[in-house]
Amino acid sequence: MIDYTIKAVIGEDCSDIKMSDPKGYWSYYAIHSSQSGVLKEITIDESVKKNNIVESHLNYKLGNKVSAFLVANGSIGILIMKFDSMAQMLEMMDHSDKWIKVIVE
Repeated sequence: MIDYTIKAVIGEDCSDIKMSDPKGYWSYYAIHSSQSGVLKEITIDESVKKNNIVESHLNYKLGNKVSAFLVANGSIGILIMKFDSMAQMLEMMDHSDKWIKVIVE
């Protein structure tokens, strides 16, 4: 998806893209901080890393200044995640503080 988004933005041909029915339950998670400051650490539960995160992209490195999250383009990064059920997905998205911690000073 990201590759085709970049291709589309720079005007490359995307006619070979194929749609397929998704298998499982998928979500996009914006890694964010509730406060501005210097990014010290991002910790993600090992089980979530192993079982749910399919792809991750960070926009900042440790030590960079980050702003408090107000809109999507202010995210520290993104996670593409897969879940076994709708219930699991909703629970994890509604309670992300249980499996991800962003430390800013």
